[in-house]
Amino acid sequence: MSGIAELEFRRSMDVGEQFNTDFDLDLYDHDVSRTKVEREVQAFLGEKLLQPRSEDLFIGRDGRLDPNYLEMMQRSIDYWSARGDPSAVERFESELTGMRNLATLVIEHGINNQPLPIVVTASDPGTFYVDAEGRKKSATFVGLLDRMEDNGWRYKIFSLPTKFIGLNEHKALLWRIGDIEHTKQILGASLVELTANNLVAFPVLLDRLVHSLDELAVFLGYESWDKVEEIAADQLALDSDVNARKRRVVMVEEFTRRILEIVHQDRVKEEKEALVNAMGDMFALYLGWSVERIRSEIAKTVRVALADKLGLLSRIENFEYYSTQYDLGDIEELYTQVHWMINAFRTNPLAQEARVTGCGGSGINYQQGMGLDGFSLTYQQPIYDGFGIMQEGGYQEGMTTVSTNSEPTGKYKDYYVYKPGLCAHCHESKKYVAYPKSPDTPCAGWCSDCET
Repeated sequence: MSGIAELEFRRSMDVGEQFNTDFDLDLYDHDVSRTKVEREVQAFLGEKLLQPRSEDLFIGRDGRLDPNYLEMMQRSIDYWSARGDPSAVERFESELTGMRNLATLVIEHGINNQPLPIVVTASDPGTFYVDAEGRKKSATFVGLLDRMEDNGWRYKIFSLPTKFIGLNEHKALLWRIGDIEHTKQILGASLVELTANNLVAFPVLLDRLVHSLDELAVFLGYESWDKVEEIAADQLALDSDVNARKRRVVMVEEFTRRILEIVHQDRVKEEKEALVNAMGDMFALYLGWSVERIRSEIAKTVRVALADKLGLLSRIENFEYYSTQYDLGDIEELYTQVHWMINAFRTNPLAQEARVTGCGGSGINYQQGMGLDGFSLTYQQPIYDGFGIMQEGGYQEGMTTVSTNSEPTGKYKDYYVYKPGLCAHCHESKKYVAYPKSPDTPCAGWCSDCET
């Protein structure tokens, strides 16, 4: 995949089902390169962290658009057309129209020896890129000339994911910073009806006489345009945390390795989708862990995600059979991991928001997990489990704020007795470890520190 559309599609489902998540491993060929997968995994992580990034896009003097981009977009359109999802087809066609219109704006300036323009596109999620709980994110794309070539121009397309700002705000921003009349004149069209699909198909020229990229960056919550470019140049770095790059590199490498393995071995659909769900949750939730713990958490979360895909979180009578077939490990470890992740997401609104991506969100279905039907991920109390404080343009890791209202002896005393023992999650001896009061209650084993 390349360019803008990496944020805009990835999903494989049966005929009649709809596009609704982030990363489609079935769209990878068996001979897919490590470089390609690694770049796209890194882009996915960057989006979870609301980090800007950039991709190259070639625009030919003869009107040709980057063949890699065209191939990828046409493939997604054909794919979802064959699977009976008209809303996906309509959205992708609108995005393709928007990119072709961007090319038209560039070519018109280039062939007339005018300064090459800066072009801005608003990508509102509409009703398409929405997760199961109705959460959304917005994105703005900015195209700038990178270099001139003999037969065209190489543009950098910057993707700026942000909190959801809404359709009207997106349009208001374009109309404020854009040269709307000149845009209409070149395209021979205007935005008549304000819809998410129509808006993404109508890129506008930045009016550089009175507005700047800094103004756009600040409006979207970034310090400056220079800061946007700095972050896009190295999404894995973080000014406030010298260890952030190491942790992020390990996560990208580990999921790249797992994706290549599962694709090359042509594993079953459930395993592919489980890996995507685990990746989505890990990218949304990971804390300031050590490299070793990151690898351990990924392994445990992948097992939980696969158990979810196999339907074992709501019915465990076949667990032993599937555990042997899919290497799911010990059922008590799954119980512990499910409970810990439910609590971490439930009490952390930032992690909940990070779960949502431009493509609608991926993740494990904790709602039906381990006898915990109805266990909502809706925000309940402000506990930030090391995930950090959200900064302009991204998340800052490593800053931990724990609620002063949490009880040191444990939060689930109606169901568990807390006494000294070895925590099954952090593997440390702790004063308060949860043990079930009833044989009908799933075995816990976590300490009070891990559940907060």
